[in-house]
Amino acid sequence: MDLNQITPIIEKLVKDTLRERNYPFGGRPGSVYGGLSNKVASGTLLNSVKVLTKRQNDINSIEIDIAAYGMFVEEGRSSGKNFVPVSAIMQWLTEKGIGIRNPQGQFVKEHRKTKKKYEEAKKTGNILPAAFAIQSSIKRFGIRATNFTELALNKISQDKQILSLLEGQAIDDLMNIISVSATVK
Repeated sequence: MDLNQITPIIEKLVKDTLRERNYPFGGRPGSVYGGLSNKVASGTLLNSVKVLTKRQNDINSIEIDIAAYGMFVEEGRSSGKNFVPVSAIMQWLTEKGIGIRNPQGQFVKEHRKTKKKYEEAKKTGNILPAAFAIQSSIKRFGIRATNFTELALNKISQDKQILSLLEGQAIDDLMNIISVSATVK
């Protein structure tokens, strides 16, 4: 089995799994509030996915390397933990294009179209209340786990292109040599 031919396919499958809209958000499990989304905001996590072949002591392995915060996306965050930094939430709000409201509760028109409008809203403090509310909600309710690596591994084990490249070897052998690690990037 040539791992160098398999690694780009695995990388694509992991990235496709992050792009899929099958991760619940909002409300509590079973609640009518919320919906499904993907796990791509800025693309930082998506672009951090690297699949590498490693050889150590005559043993080949495949390592799926992701940004450190990818483990929070994977495993979630339990309630009652320390607060998430407001700066990270504000960045997320901007990347997701979530509306900024004025003091009357109305959306600031065209805030996403120019950086100036966003900076203006930030100065007037209109974005901070939303960030603090989200921060409080995360502390109170936590963040749901996505288990995106498990979903990706299921796709890998069923991928026809990978199965043909295995040249008759068992898919279990491949699954045993794949590991996931998170690194600060």
